[in-house]
Amino acid sequence: MTDSRISIALTIALLALALAAVLTIQPYSVRSPWSVYDAPGQRFLSAALRRDSAELTRLSVSSVAVDWAIRTQRDHQHALSVWAQFARAGTGVIQSDTSRVLFETATEVCPLLITFVGHEAQARVLAAKSRCYSNRQDVF
Repeated sequence: MTDSRISIALTIALLALALAAVLTIQPYSVRSPWSVYDAPGQRFLSAALRRDSAELTRLSVSSVAVDWAIRTQRDHQHALSVWAQFARAGTGVIQSDTSRVLFETATEVCPLLITFVGHEAQARVLAAKSRCYSNRQDVF
């Protein structure tokens, strides 16, 4: 090899190493403060997808949330499966022990608003709704 080929090979190797380090370390990634609601939301949506009424009752504080989950699984199974797989908490509002959290999927499926009672990992679902799958216009 000539000196120029060695220099090019070393440069490419160093760039690849630097890229791998940046992807591994992710120095500028910031977790959303709402991500603590991802797990309770995913548990609720997964139970809804399975039509597990016992688990839905355990994860909820109202029969309204359970009814919504069962009805949505029956009427909008595609949307529910997308939410269960891809929904992530994006933003929300906290008032006392109640949190209204908007879950988004980065897909064609509408966002989902879940209202939780309790904080973070212990949060239980009070209500869930989506503007696209509701007869009411004042959902959000």
